[in-house]
Amino acid sequence: MALLVLDEQLTARSLVDGLRSRGLDVRTVRDFGVTHGTDPDVVRTVGDRHAGHWVLVTMDVTIVEDHRGFDWDRYAMAWIVLREGLTGAAVERAKANILHRWAHEIVALRRGAQRTYHESTRAKTRPSLASQLNRRL
Repeated sequence: MALLVLDEQLTARSLVDGLRSRGLDVRTVRDFGVTHGTDPDVVRTVGDRHAGHWVLVTMDVTIVEDHRGFDWDRYAMAWIVLREGLTGAAVERAKANILHRWAHEIVALRRGAQRTYHESTRAKTRPSLASQLNRRL
């Protein structure tokens, strides 16, 4: 089972504790001491500090496009995508619902896998940047 490394958007203590209470190995990028720097720097640091298999769980849908040329396929990545129109506490509830619903699948991702998770569906690809740009945010 892989270590889940939660990106900065997913560091609510209740979320982390809830996943851990289910027996999952969960850490945040803060736990690795890398909250600043570019995404590739953060990912490299986590990779250097954790010898085993791990999955980056993020909401940053532009991470791959923002850093073209970085070998993202060396890592498993899971994107959490919320439905439009959520605000306030509903945002945090949706994050938790998605992660708790799909956690068993996310921890099983193999190196190079890139998946997108919504509240009721999932895709075997990373999020479409075009579809995200068309959303009313």
